[in-house]
Amino acid sequence: MARTNLAVDRDVAERLSEEARAQGKTLYALTNEILRACIDIYRDGGNARQAAALWRASNIMRDLDLVPVPLGILEWLIDSLGESSMNGLLEAMEKQGSILGKYLSILYPQFTSLFEENPEVLARLLPAKKVEIVSNEPGGGLRVRLVGIGNSERAARALGRLLEEAVRSYGALKLVEFKYAVGVLELVLAPIDEGNAQPSRRTGANRSASFDPHGPQRRAERLRP
Repeated sequence: MARTNLAVDRDVAERLSEEARAQGKTLYALTNEILRACIDIYRDGGNARQAAALWRASNIMRDLDLVPVPLGILEWLIDSLGESSMNGLLEAMEKQGSILGKYLSILYPQFTSLFEENPEVLARLLPAKKVEIVSNEPGGGLRVRLVGIGNSERAARALGRLLEEAVRSYGALKLVEFKYAVGVLELVLAPIDEGNAQPSRRTGANRSASFDPHGPQRRAERLRP
């Protein structure tokens, strides 16, 4: 089989050589293996960034015993709960959020790398179709939007509790603002050492009621369209 020389950056060549030695393969064999896999991904409409995000997310899901559940079924299950069971679910989501936040803080010590460079990882871990960075906030913070979270207010309450505890447990972050509208959650995050910290504001609205991640007993101002 004819061979072709490929030009790559020096650091890529060094990393390829190191990985080939670690895998006990020739540089030629490993390069072909990587390129074939990536070509298949691109032919299916994907890209290397998405493939890497899926791989990282699958490892996190395995380590934390996370199981994918269709969003429609998840919403139906949550909406079927009585109020006492819902309170128990919120406590469970808080505990899971704490575990997730601490785990992610080890993998991504700089929170900007998690939200700006790896939003696809979060989108695979959370019941959301997309995680967007809407804007950079003063003081190094970020405005993050989760899109496609479904239409259930109760499910959004549960997800809100998980996210709030995950942010708190991350250690480097504080939740400054939290908004909910049908199908969308929006968070404003800031470094925890930012001066003159203000308490987080949680606002939300859907077709019939205001939203608060802690439940209906607390008042919340409505999110204006």
